[in-house]
Amino acid sequence: MAGLKNLTRVETQRLGHTTWDLIDNDGVPVQAFSYYCEKNWDYAFATQKRYAEVVAGFLDYLVEAKAFGTSLAPTKRHLNEVIDAYPVLLRDGSRVVWDRISASLKLNPENKWLADVCHELNREPLAASSFSNTLAAINRFLRLSESLAVEAYERAKLLGLEHQDSYSSLITALSGA
Repeated sequence: MAGLKNLTRVETQRLGHTTWDLIDNDGVPVQAFSYYCEKNWDYAFATQKRYAEVVAGFLDYLVEAKAFGTSLAPTKRHLNEVIDAYPVLLRDGSRVVWDRISASLKLNPENKWLADVCHELNREPLAASSFSNTLAAINRFLRLSESLAVEAYERAKLLGLEHQDSYSSLITALSGA
């Protein structure tokens, strides 16, 4: 898997397990990623490592596309475009997607964000045999994230607190995707 631009994956030890943390460019850990890695401890080590790499790459893409880790919540339209584009980027790679979008930028200037993301991340296409296990890792992360968001919302509601986080719109958009 290609290197990360916006995040750094760090191998660490927790409770006698090798696991990973994901640190943003400001040095702040992405807690959902650490929790996700811990939830995968029952898997074979190779699967744990692969899932950590896949989800780190997915989160890096979301950061670059300004759908995660920003102070402003992205619009639902942008979120949907970002999510819809990811499998295509995985399948075709940055160069092919960039070429396709650049050729039609005059007709579709709203797609410039994806051309910029492709240019910055420079991802190679996935091998066809890797596609299903890559999506499995991402879907597992999304299910876990959604479950945690619902749990946090319900806990805050029970305590009479107003609950707001910067990821709820992302989780809502990704629910069931």
